[in-house]
Amino acid sequence: MNKVMKFIIGGQNFQIESLDPNMDRAFIDLHAAYFSNQAMAWDDFKSKSTDFFSKHYSDRLLTRGFFRNFTIIWKRYLNKGLWDQAENIWELALEPAIEWENNNEKKRVHKGGPYYFWGMTAIQRGDLDRGFSLMHQALAEDVITSGEQFPDTPSLAFAALDYENVEQAFRQWVLLEAQYLDKQITIYNKERDRAFSLDQFRSKYLQAPPSVDAIYLLAYTIARLLRLEKLPKYLLSSPFAGQLLQNLLFDLVQIVDETIAKKNPGKWKMIDHINHLSRKARILISKVKLVEVNRKFQSNFEDTMDELANHTFEFKDRTTPTNLQVDLLVVYGLRNRGAHKVSSAPIVWQEFPKIRNSVFNSLFLSAEVLY
Repeated sequence: MNKVMKFIIGGQNFQIESLDPNMDRAFIDLHAAYFSNQAMAWDDFKSKSTDFFSKHYSDRLLTRGFFRNFTIIWKRYLNKGLWDQAENIWELALEPAIEWENNNEKKRVHKGGPYYFWGMTAIQRGDLDRGFSLMHQALAEDVITSGEQFPDTPSLAFAALDYENVEQAFRQWVLLEAQYLDKQITIYNKERDRAFSLDQFRSKYLQAPPSVDAIYLLAYTIARLLRLEKLPKYLLSSPFAGQLLQNLLFDLVQIVDETIAKKNPGKWKMIDHINHLSRKARILISKVKLVEVNRKFQSNFEDTMDELANHTFEFKDRTTPTNLQVDLLVVYGLRNRGAHKVSSAPIVWQEFPKIRNSVFNSLFLSAEVLY
């Protein structure tokens, strides 16, 4: 951390990081503008910021300090629930850095911190789309700066649900999502007679995922599922609600697809991935039976999904799928429908918990067996 600079405004003591004389003076004026109604020309602040970046853009300690010096003002609004003002702080903080980069081709300032805090703010106010986009941008910054695919930063801890990492400002959210995953793993163990754990899922899969995008999509999907749980159930019993639920399931299915594909190179069809996982898990579903199930889904998606969800499905040879086979067949049906159909099916909202559990079960099985 840089040298500390202390100053007093309106009888309040402030402490930020010292950067250089001109930038220090600019930050004192900025805090005075927010905490004592003192006027300040923003263009003057940007001008000093431009000079600062020109001199120190490659010094990560100083540039990180630049963005950290906005946090006192940000927390003031965050603690009061003034979301617009809290978000605006990070938009202002990024403005001079982005303008400087645009005017200095092939030079850059590390901006992971402001994107992370801005994303954190957006998520807390309930704007998941904006928040997760900003968090993903924070990770992109960290990847570029570190040169590592999986950098040890708060943005990756956020995506990988690394609840043991205490060096992250948004750990509370990570714990919330981890608790949701743990609940789903408990269902997997109980209903499918497994002995898997959240720690195993983290170490085997989240810390070595098929891609960063896969675990970000997983975290984003969990966030949307958590939000849905707060809604009255009667609001989720309509064709449009069914489409929303189907889209959520399809995102989960895409994660399962990519998870298996990473360990099944040279294959790209879902039938091959389901067959591959079933062989590795020793619950073989032959391609002949997968083709049979696919035809049933195409003929009558509603009835076929209902039979699978309620364990009344039979193959032509009068055999019945095991519980884990049911999970994989549910994923197979959702994958093919999601890729070719826009309309929702009533069975999706009528049996959503069972269908959701099957998709999560398939993801956990993939992680347990393939990773």
